[in-house]
Amino acid sequence: MSHRDSLIKKNKELSKPMDLMNVGFVAVAGGGLDSPEATGGSTSTFSDGSKNYKYHKFTGNGTFSVSKAGTAEVLIVAGGGGGAGRYGGGGGAGGVIHIPEAEFTVGNFSAVIGTGGAGGGYNQNGNNGTNTTFISETANGGGAGGTSYVGSGQNGGSGGGKGPHGGSNGSATQGNPSTHTGTGYGSNGDTNGGGAGSSGNNGIQINMTGNNYYWGGGGGYGSNNGAGDGGLGGGGGGSGIGSGAGSGGGSALNAGGNGTHAVHSGTCGYAGHGGANTGGGGGGAFGTDGAWCGDSGDGGSGIVIVKYQV
Repeated sequence: MSHRDSLIKKNKELSKPMDLMNVGFVAVAGGGLDSPEATGGSTSTFSDGSKNYKYHKFTGNGTFSVSKAGTAEVLIVAGGGGGAGRYGGGGGAGGVIHIPEAEFTVGNFSAVIGTGGAGGGYNQNGNNGTNTTFISETANGGGAGGTSYVGSGQNGGSGGGKGPHGGSNGSATQGNPSTHTGTGYGSNGDTNGGGAGSSGNNGIQINMTGNNYYWGGGGGYGSNNGAGDGGLGGGGGGSGIGSGAGSGGGSALNAGGNGTHAVHSGTCGYAGHGGANTGGGGGGAFGTDGAWCGDSGDGGSGIVIVKYQV
């Protein structure tokens, strides 16, 4: 064997361990790094086909503490806007941010969870939800619903609804992540509050816990002629008269509340609240004066979820 052939043979043999190393390295969280090792929030696991996942769920403020660097999928949802009273528009959903591959170094990462905005009373607008922040990203609180007579839907992650009679809709302010590659979700209000999805006031479906939930459903409007349903992903249903109340949006971590109907005998009709930790908007109330009373729904609080393969 020539000296040249001997070198080629040795080089080929030396390449074999490297080939095995490349085959054995699996970026199980979907990116260039392995999964992290971390604590924080409430944790659980699930399987999807042949793959197993662990997730950390922050329903209140907390810290994601990483002891081994890695890549994980992240969901950030802000608090939903409150609905309005008196032919009130539904509250807009909290903005939603989805980051498929966030790289975590060793250290502590604070999650600040947004609260839902309070619903308005008779002839009052609702209040905007508050922001959720994590890993230098901000999901914007949902816009408040506006009454049909003295207010308009407010701007927010998803915009608040204007109600069925007049006013103007709130606009969506949620943008894409600023420091990571991902997508921000929000839509403009209508009579219903805007949802994070692209269909009506429904939220966006992102599978973070194995249940394939929707996140960020908009609140339904209040009316005397058939109130609006809350959007999928925790939107609260609007209140009405007779049997015309709206249903709360399901397919969520926590479903939005159903609206109830007012009657002439003095029973108040209350709109449904947005589902807790869904970013759902609160329902708008029909709520005229006198016997047909009732408050609108509060927005649902936000959430942060971090998921990776194990």
